[in-house]
Amino acid sequence: MANIIILEDIGSGTSHRLPIPCVIGRSPDNDLSLTDETVSQRHAKILDENGSVIIEDLGSRNGVFVNGFQVEKRAALSPGDSIQVGRVTLKYDAPPEECEGTLILHSLDSEAKWEPDSRRLKWIYEMTLDLAGHQKTPHLEGKILSRLKQLFCCNQCYLGIFQDDGTLGTILSEPAVEEGTPVSQSIINRLLLNGESFILADALSEDALNMQESITALRIRSAMCVPLVSRDNIYGLIYLACDTAGVYNQTDLEFLKAIASIIAPKIENARLWEELNHHLQSAMETLRKTQSRLMKIERAKAYIWLAQAMAHEIRNPVMIIGGMVRRLEKESSDSPKSGFQAIFKAAERVEEVLREVDHFVSLPRPEKSPVRIDELIEEELEATRELLEKSHIKPVLRLETSRLKVPLDGELFRKSIELVLRELPADVPGNSEVHILVRESNNCVEILIGPKDEEPLPCQDGDEQECRPSGIGLFLNLASKIISDQDGEILPDTSGPSPFPLIIRMPIISYDMKDIN
Repeated sequence: MANIIILEDIGSGTSHRLPIPCVIGRSPDNDLSLTDETVSQRHAKILDENGSVIIEDLGSRNGVFVNGFQVEKRAALSPGDSIQVGRVTLKYDAPPEECEGTLILHSLDSEAKWEPDSRRLKWIYEMTLDLAGHQKTPHLEGKILSRLKQLFCCNQCYLGIFQDDGTLGTILSEPAVEEGTPVSQSIINRLLLNGESFILADALSEDALNMQESITALRIRSAMCVPLVSRDNIYGLIYLACDTAGVYNQTDLEFLKAIASIIAPKIENARLWEELNHHLQSAMETLRKTQSRLMKIERAKAYIWLAQAMAHEIRNPVMIIGGMVRRLEKESSDSPKSGFQAIFKAAERVEEVLREVDHFVSLPRPEKSPVRIDELIEEELEATRELLEKSHIKPVLRLETSRLKVPLDGELFRKSIELVLRELPADVPGNSEVHILVRESNNCVEILIGPKDEEPLPCQDGDEQECRPSGIGLFLNLASKIISDQDGEILPDTSGPSPFPLIIRMPIISYDMKDIN
């Protein structure tokens, strides 16, 4: 059974929400009072009969017409019918289904005329000036919220922007909404479909709306909703609501639409400005990182060139010295052999270092793949076993983690381990047991190399020059460069002249146990 109808005055554009039964006439006591002199005091009555809406002529002077045909006594009404009483034409409409959750009292198309008064023109001018100097969204939102609360009576002030997935994202809301939005889905659907602006009736009286927590909690009675349009696209909306019925009228709605036309491009421009600024900052950060990498590459190239030049300059004198010493040894049988042997040993050491420099500058770029780090260490221990035995150094490998697969270049990693092991005789006393402990720490594999039960004191402040121990050798420097090229690091001990014990740290990747069995 119908209990509410909507009659829209075609001439003025005003909609009237009326109970059934209701009386239309010129008398102020009627449910709908019309001031036109051609309308009788009690002109017509609308009532419900067995679920049908009926209009009855109450003996009016000028009669009642439905869709252009005069009603003799009674006539049934259907939504969309045109009703003429005197010179006034009304359009009959039934309220929307309650399941939509919203009762539309009045909607305005973009062609509706509005004559703003001087006061509201002044407000629009002041608001334009107020927003002109703001580009950042938070400042803009604060100004918009303040202005809307000044210009309209509202308990709920909401501005939302449609997201890529079609949902409504909150830009500003007072009071705040914890979840969802205070705008019903039927409003959003019609706004997106037709671009309509709405005045809502007494929402609290509707059973469907009473089910919404936001409506019940805020006791919404009157509301307005207008779209935000930029470049012919609806990208958001403004929604104002009040706990008093009948607060908003057609003039208020048109005024809010005018404000929305000012706000919409400002918000969109501010959003685009922030997006552009974000991209700019990201590009600048990428440029800084690229510049830093290029500087490191250029520095590395300079180091390589310097190493090659130094190796060339050192090798020639060493060859001359070696040749002359051999000649002197042959000519002078009385010379002590031990002195010549010391010179030979020193020359061989220099030549060995130069060969390592030559090898280092020709190393390829790392090609990383997941490999078992313990297997690489075992292979290199076997390869350097003879060298370590000469110095009576006994390496002991111990594993304390099952996560041993690491993304690295196996050949280059083995080279770095070789260089570290070749540094041991110069920095670790003979007849020593050196422990190589593989463990896990902070999603990294750590390789601790040094005397048993000793932990290094690695550099923590990032200053390599101040943290580098005085006794660090060339081999360890070369090993550090190889490791750093594979996203790892070597942390030598900083508490004494020797770099041992030290830690080699490499990042871990995830793997299945079956991959390493």
